[in-house]
Amino acid sequence: KTKPKFNQDEFFDEVALMWLENIKEKKTASYYASSKNGLAKILPFVSVYKIKDFTPSLVEELNEKIDEMKTTRYKVSAKVELYDLIRQKFGYKFFKILSEKIKVPRGTIKDAVKGERTSYETAKKIADGLEMPLEEIFNVQSEMVYYKSSFYETMKKVIRGTLDYAVKLGVIERNSASRLYVTTKHKDIKKIGSLTKAEVVKLINQCQTMDIRKRLALMFLLMTGTRKGEICGLNWSDIDFNNKIVSIKRQYEAVSGAGLLITKPKTTTSYRDFTIPECLVELFLEYRKWYDDKKEFVGDKWEGVDDAVFIGRYGKRLHPTTIRNWFDEALETAGIKHYCVHSLRHTNVTLLLDANVPVVTVSQRVGHAKSSTTLNIYADHLVESDREASNKLGSYFEQVEKNNI
Repeated sequence: KTKPKFNQDEFFDEVALMWLENIKEKKTASYYASSKNGLAKILPFVSVYKIKDFTPSLVEELNEKIDEMKTTRYKVSAKVELYDLIRQKFGYKFFKILSEKIKVPRGTIKDAVKGERTSYETAKKIADGLEMPLEEIFNVQSEMVYYKSSFYETMKKVIRGTLDYAVKLGVIERNSASRLYVTTKHKDIKKIGSLTKAEVVKLINQCQTMDIRKRLALMFLLMTGTRKGEICGLNWSDIDFNNKIVSIKRQYEAVSGAGLLITKPKTTTSYRDFTIPECLVELFLEYRKWYDDKKEFVGDKWEGVDDAVFIGRYGKRLHPTTIRNWFDEALETAGIKHYCVHSLRHTNVTLLLDANVPVVTVSQRVGHAKSSTTLNIYADHLVESDREASNKLGSYFEQVEKNNI
């Protein structure tokens, strides 16, 4: 492709749109979508600047503005009459009809009707489908809150990526938004924690009481360090039961503006094979029997059209949010404080490092490009392990000295 031509007098938003188009085919769909959303959020105060205006001091100023940005968080719950309203409006097979009309899964609508966690977007679609004002059928509370720290980084990434693109095209000499010149992390960024060994024992014990589908999903995440999108993208053909090897070839994720999609793994090194222990193989075989029985029971209602391992109520590929709900359920029932699902990935790595598994092997299993990535992410844990090693070594020499006296 011919490189686009522009100069230092181009406005930032024009170059940013070129950068977005450039990464569309090179990055994952979720990376592109989040970048597009990030650009939309910062446009009101960056579009007035030209590419040549971006000095380190301006970038720092923009970063400070980004750090103060907030969004509206909604707490939405259905009013008791919602079920009757849907039934009266659509009659026989009302859930199915509404689902097809507003393009929202039946299970999501049913959960909303039962008063379970519902997003503002889902509630709005249901209200539009019923042709009624949102507030008449849902209780809606709102508050202004900070974005997740990862989205602050995304918005700053848009500036950094756009300027980097301009550097590569020779329009400017340096990327003033690079980490060489500015700090990009949001001030309130929180590190993802890992379950303690005692909490891991509680979680494993809790999993034994859950149905096979939930048990396998949570134990697989804990024992392999995979991401929830990777486990939802898993196909039966990805599992070599004879050699106990699982291959990660895709992920299933919610992409802003596009819905649920099968996408490429997060990075090129996320394509990987790893061995699973015999206990996981046995869980998979037990689950396969449940899967086959479920398919036979559902019969003509079966909606599975691919080779997906983890499925929803009627055979469709499992929504990644369901994994989070299962994990929340397990933590609450076991009396463990709240963790995000990604904590299982961190827990897996810390357990491997504690077991003295070489960092190179750990990196390969979880799909990090370099061992240094693993070392950087788990630096705090490694410092604690180093301190423990030092104490053990000191105790050893003290014991030797005492024996020599």
